[in-house]
Amino acid sequence: SQVFVCNLSFGLDEAAVRDVFAGCGDVASVHLCRDHETAHSRGYAFVRFAESHSADKAVALGGQMVAGRRIVVKYANDSHKKPTPHPSSAGPPP
Repeated sequence: SQVFVCNLSFGLDEAAVRDVFAGCGDVASVHLCRDHETAHSRGYAFVRFAESHSADKAVALGGQMVAGRRIVVKYANDSHKKPTPHPSSAGPPP
């Protein structure tokens, strides 16, 4: 399971983000999004957990102050799932 974290302090690195979420469970990976030209943090990250209940705990951390900023934590979309078509785009009714 994966969460999207935004409003991160620009001074945090991957290790610091991992530390923030370590209490939620086994952090499998942290992808801190960076500017391609400067390599500076863009203030958001994706955190992947080994178990789904850890993501639930992480989302509960939303609104807490981390390094002087109130973080926002949401469930990330699973890119491996196929999108479910909206009923109006499924074609004509049978």
